Amino acid sequence: SGHYGRDPWRFRFKVKLYPEDVAYNIIQDVTLRLFYMEIKDLVITDEVYCPPETSVLLASYCCQEKFGDFDPEIYHTSLLDIDGLLPVRVIQQHRLTHSQWEEKIVDCWLEHKDQLR
Repeated sequence: SGHYGRDPWRFRFKVKLYPEDVAYNIIQDVTLRLFYMEIKDLVITDEVYCPPETSVLLASYCCQEKFGDFDPEIYHTSLLDIDGLLPVRVIQQHRLTHSQWEEKIVDCWLEHKDQLR
């Protein structure tokens, strides 16, 4: 970011990369992390269409990546930032409460036990 006068500038660096098998083609952790962040941003901002079920699944992968395995003793209600995990379109399309979205994401998150990447 920079400033010219009073208006802030925001720079984004984008690279088009379409690996057939992410786990095999992306070897370096930093490249994998950047790829993950770009895909997450594209889905959350709805630049790339993602069906609601897939959005919930991707949100659960985000939780696994950020927090590791789900532990009900550590993670409690309102832990998840639903707005930062799901596209606004998906949230508005389905009239679910925050806790209902959280429950759907946690149900998928439980399936990722012991996943590292």
